[in-house]
Amino acid sequence: MLVFSQHLRKHIKDIENYVKRYNILVNPLGEEVISYLESVKGTPQIPNYYLGETERWRIVIHFNPYAKIRYVIGKRMDLLVLVTAHPDPDSNDFVEFEER
Repeated sequence: MLVFSQHLRKHIKDIENYVKRYNILVNPLGEEVISYLESVKGTPQIPNYYLGETERWRIVIHFNPYAKIRYVIGKRMDLLVLVTAHPDPDSNDFVEFEER
């Protein structure tokens, strides 16, 4: 199960405003996307040991036609934490996400 960090909660409104600009119908923090994020490991990053992370990775998802969001996930013991999510329009390394 993927839980939201306190830091992520600060950026929810920014993400909603960014997605509205592009008329994206998929909620980037909705159940379908969160379920996908739980099942995939992205580009490894250095874990934040201060937060108790043993692993950390990032995934950039491209929501058609233009919106890209960078997700950072950390593993704390047996818990997966969505550390943060930010609009990342300039990213070149991303995963396509299509609504089912």
